[in-house]
Amino acid sequence: MRSTLSTLLLALSMLWIAACGKTASSLGNEAGDGSRGICNTIYTYGLALQLSVPSGINVSQLRVSIQDGSYQEIKTASDGYSVNGVLSIPAAGERPGTYQVTVTHPNLQTAVVSNIVVSGDRCHVNSQSVSIPLH
Repeated sequence: MRSTLSTLLLALSMLWIAACGKTASSLGNEAGDGSRGICNTIYTYGLALQLSVPSGINVSQLRVSIQDGSYQEIKTASDGYSVNGVLSIPAAGERPGTYQVTVTHPNLQTAVVSNIVVSGDRCHVNSQSVSIPLH
């Protein structure tokens, strides 16, 4: 019985390697180095926006537009979280591209940051942190 189980496990391991082209040493390798590791299921945002908001500003009136060609995402303060006057908003989930971020508020100057390049490997995007001071 034990030898049958060992044979079955060995056959399944060989089938896994043959079907997937992976070895135990490459499992989970996501370094972006072209290896054929297995991707995980973590959802990665391409942009990590850090908005420095002046005190006394009602953040519920902020509008953040993220654009790459015809693709557009609209975010508000409710899409993020605030700590010590910095509003953090994730955007461009698992989407490589070249982005322009525009932040508007009725009591602040419009802030625009262009040419933010988000690259990716075969599994996920490489997140870019973008600090935007608001005045």
